[in-house]
Amino acid sequence: MLLVVALLSGCTSLKGFQKMDANSRAKFVCDRDNIVKQYSSTKADYQSKIDHTTQVLERGYRIHKSCRTVLIDRPDVTCTTILERGSKKTTCSQITKTIPQEICNETPVAIDASLEKEHLQQYRDALEKTQIEKSTAYYECHSKIHPMSAEEAFNYYDQQ
Repeated sequence: MLLVVALLSGCTSLKGFQKMDANSRAKFVCDRDNIVKQYSSTKADYQSKIDHTTQVLERGYRIHKSCRTVLIDRPDVTCTTILERGSKKTTCSQITKTIPQEICNETPVAIDASLEKEHLQQYRDALEKTQIEKSTAYYECHSKIHPMSAEEAFNYYDQQ
């Protein structure tokens, strides 16, 4: 297990794959498999939607956020120091800097609780389906990589 951590912190090489056992190689490759990563990302998206919709239902309303960027004038002081005849002379001047600033307004908006509950169930169903698909993809990857030699597993990993 320490070897896997060592590989994560540096570049992966054939030599590193040769030091791993078959299970560690398969786990290393399948944790980074593009299809498995895509399912992980999709799962995170659905979980975020579930969390947000649950918050909305608990609160009883949505918050519509409207933002715009405005330019703000800010006073600033700039000082310069010069060495003149062995002594330092500092002069300061006041300037105005214009910087962009985002200003947002939040407005509560009524929700249709039954519609939100319907969406919540759809997100939960999709999350469950995605979890099954991710597990299936991981199992298929693991089944493919586990019997491979270190060289074959490394080449598979390297081509992703």
